[in-house]
Amino acid sequence: MWAAAPDFVDLSWQLPRGATGAVIFKNNLEIASVDSDNFRDTDVVPGELASYRVETVGNDSAEAATWGLEVTVPEGSGSQSSISSAASDISVAAAARTTSAVRHQTFIPMAKVNAPPAGCGQYSGSKFEFDGNNRSWNPTGSYKTRVTAGIDWTQNGKLTSATKGVSSTKVYNKSTKKLLATKTASSANISVSRLSLSNSKEVDLRFRVHAGNPFCTGVPNAIEAAFTMTVTRAGSWSIISGEHRQMPNHEIAIHGGNGAFRNIYTRAYKDATCLVRFVCPVVKLAGYRGGY
Repeated sequence: MWAAAPDFVDLSWQLPRGATGAVIFKNNLEIASVDSDNFRDTDVVPGELASYRVETVGNDSAEAATWGLEVTVPEGSGSQSSISSAASDISVAAAARTTSAVRHQTFIPMAKVNAPPAGCGQYSGSKFEFDGNNRSWNPTGSYKTRVTAGIDWTQNGKLTSATKGVSSTKVYNKSTKKLLATKTASSANISVSRLSLSNSKEVDLRFRVHAGNPFCTGVPNAIEAAFTMTVTRAGSWSIISGEHRQMPNHEIAIHGGNGAFRNIYTRAYKDATCLVRFVCPVVKLAGYRGGY
């Protein structure tokens, strides 16, 4: 939660189990570390747009949480008319839009990736390789995992569709290029849901993606992402919290019902071996926002 005046911004949050405090970032720069559930920022300028991120801290067993929010510092008594005008413009835009959709997908940009030395049964080692998607950023391109949520604003922000998919994985002999086997991983742990406080003006979505290479049972969830985002009928979006493993490529796209999907978040892979091992860089998603 937040409250703002021309000379300060107050932030407050609920500490999860085991958390002892939080680190506060403003415009991606760390500005404070506190051992409480609130913070007042007095280094503000009337009229500025500030992006805050709060990351909780604690011991190894503590539940972690990250929140991102955007605050416009009030300018004082002269700001009421411009605020009313902006609200009117948003109302017109909201009334015109009837549907929206959000998509998350992962893909391997290379045509092929080498099999790891171990962890993939008989297809481990330098003699084998797995297929990739052989493409660059494209929200409608081929994928390893995909989950899409369709929103109907005329039905109180109802999810009219929630589709998911996992593409097949193929393994080849590296020297002869012969296709040796094809398997498809389960999509049972991939989902998108509408959270309970959603309404006809804004919808909160929770995405969960856990999948892996079906030949490599040692790391069942090599592809992992979990995040919560808010989408408004007026045409804005924000990722509130979440994270994903940095392999393979991740992209999040959105459209407003009258056009094609447009990527709003992209992150390239860090290390191909993440697909078959537990240790892998994790990217925090809180604090991303924009319009559509």
